[in-house]
Amino acid sequence: MDAERLSVALRPRTAFEAMDLGVRLAQRAARPLFLGCLILALAATAFSQLLLNYFYGSPMLALLAVWWLKPLFDRTCLHVLAHAVFDATPSLAASLRALPGLLRQRGLIAALTWRRFDPLRSLRLPVEQLEGLRGRPARARRKLLAGRVGGAGIASLSCFAFFELVLWVGLIGFVALVVPSGDEILPSPIQTLMLGDLDDHPYAGAIWGVVYAFIVGMLEPFFVACGFGLYLKRRTDLEAWDVELQLRRVAARLASPLVAVVFAIAVGSAVLAPAPTQAQATPADASPPASAARSDSAEPASSPAAAHRPGSSARREAAVAAAPKAIREVLAQPEFGTEKTTHSLRWKRDEERKARPGNTPRWLRNLVELIAGFGKLFAEISRVVIYGVLAVVGLVLVWLLLRQARLWRLRRLPPPPPAEVAGLDIRPESLPDDIVKAVRGLLDQGHQREALALLYRAALSRLAHRERIAFERGDTEGDCLMRVTRARAAAQAYFAQLTLAWQRVAYARQSLAGEQLDGLCTGWARAFGAAA
Repeated sequence: MDAERLSVALRPRTAFEAMDLGVRLAQRAARPLFLGCLILALAATAFSQLLLNYFYGSPMLALLAVWWLKPLFDRTCLHVLAHAVFDATPSLAASLRALPGLLRQRGLIAALTWRRFDPLRSLRLPVEQLEGLRGRPARARRKLLAGRVGGAGIASLSCFAFFELVLWVGLIGFVALVVPSGDEILPSPIQTLMLGDLDDHPYAGAIWGVVYAFIVGMLEPFFVACGFGLYLKRRTDLEAWDVELQLRRVAARLASPLVAVVFAIAVGSAVLAPAPTQAQATPADASPPASAARSDSAEPASSPAAAHRPGSSARREAAVAAAPKAIREVLAQPEFGTEKTTHSLRWKRDEERKARPGNTPRWLRNLVELIAGFGKLFAEISRVVIYGVLAVVGLVLVWLLLRQARLWRLRRLPPPPPAEVAGLDIRPESLPDDIVKAVRGLLDQGHQREALALLYRAALSRLAHRERIAFERGDTEGDCLMRVTRARAAAQAYFAQLTLAWQRVAYARQSLAGEQLDGLCTGWARAFGAAA
């Protein structure tokens, strides 16, 4: 990577400043970044809804599939950010055209399987996608980059997970406020999503899938950008990009005058220095051949002969004289900080105490060392014992929590239905297979009370065993109706009508009209189904 082409200012940053840099990059490349991620999320939602919701019949699995495919969306986001950091943001069409190449890169299967729950996914993604490392070098590189910014990466993942949850719950609450209750297409979101009843409403699952795709398209680019900012920070810290750039800039500023001075010294030494020497040595050769003069002047300054000339020494002296000034200018940059003296208290090391001369007898020093050795041994044993005790206490606490959780779960489960309610046998095995047919048969034989008794206890059996309404053995007909009303069962209205009819026949000794009995049979089949 050519650090000089980066469009961001390279300097030592804290981890949170680095994530803020990533957010600014995301804002700079907002259009291809967010639209590209949103298009991919919507495409994945459409595919998962068609395959898992329409054909397989599980809207929850369709939502889970979109969440699981987030590493695939991250690659497109990083492609855009990696170009934006060089001030060459690709267009949306170019980003989508690059998608097949990004999918063919190695590491995608690992990102979607055993590294799916990596909390530093956004920080480590550039190692594979931008640096192209594989195998052991990639593992070493990922471990090196995660040092000192791993906590910030985990914090970033936690924050965006909470953002996603907040948006999700907020949209659920908004829909719960504006959608009327009883809507067949979009029923109560609290009932469908929070209570796990989404599988019974496939259309609601499709709508919530689209909503979740928009949430992913809104947050996932920021998450990848924060990880990319941390990646730039770690490379700046490890490879000293900021120092390299500063030195290059200083060298560029010093290059022009230094070259001019060196050139003037070289020309002056070539013209003035050799001429007097040759004139004094050989007067007859006062006019040296022109070819010799040209060869002297054309001799490179870096040759061993030129290094011993007075001009070369002057250049070296000039360069050495200019070096402290250049170093001071580099060290004066704010990135190198300031010199600070701190004072703190610390224990003297054992080596310092041993090196200190004294008049302590040797046997006493040996005794002290022996006691110190026993002390260290006792400390190590105590530490192991304490760790063991803490481990046992932890295991006991986990066992108590699991036991308590099991008790809570058992307490939350409703008790099994009783065998009899109001003196009627409501066990499913005591009922005929076709309730309505059996009731009509009793009515044809003129046994109206027995027919209504069978219809009523069959209704109680369905409500107790399927609707999980907690009847008790001593409940009266009024108690049963009150429990069904409180539970807001779907068959509430029919059960009230059936209870009234049963009370009229059983206790008031009244007879019902044929149309009313036929309506009760038809209503029972509509409310509970034809078969038992």
